[in-house]
Amino acid sequence: MDSAAALLTAIVSRLSGVCGGRVYGAPQPNATYPYAMVTAQSEPFSADDFSGMSHNIRVQVFSRQKKPGEALAERKTAYTALHRQEDAITVTGHTLVSIEQDGVADCFIEDDGKTWQAIMEFKAVVV
Repeated sequence: MDSAAALLTAIVSRLSGVCGGRVYGAPQPNATYPYAMVTAQSEPFSADDFSGMSHNIRVQVFSRQKKPGEALAERKTAYTALHRQEDAITVTGHTLVSIEQDGVADCFIEDDGKTWQAIMEFKAVVV
């Protein structure tokens, strides 16, 4: 059973304290800064007696401050809210087995010269 939508809903809810609650699943052309965007890339797996999905979750924080501090602080808040917080994240209709920071952790200024983006990726396993 596909758990991506339920997992993203749970993660957005968990991240309500990030960026003043401005957490979205798609780019926001007229958003108030800072804001965060959460996306997932998912892959099913099967074992002898169960199946589930492995998800690569990407949290992107966007800030318009002159320095990267705000973007980095919001990324840190997202890390604290998600990394190894399986008991605090309820995925309706599924069980979150694990969620850990895994992969990219970057911060850079975008080509517009005024938007900082801080990225962090997590690996989540849901059955």
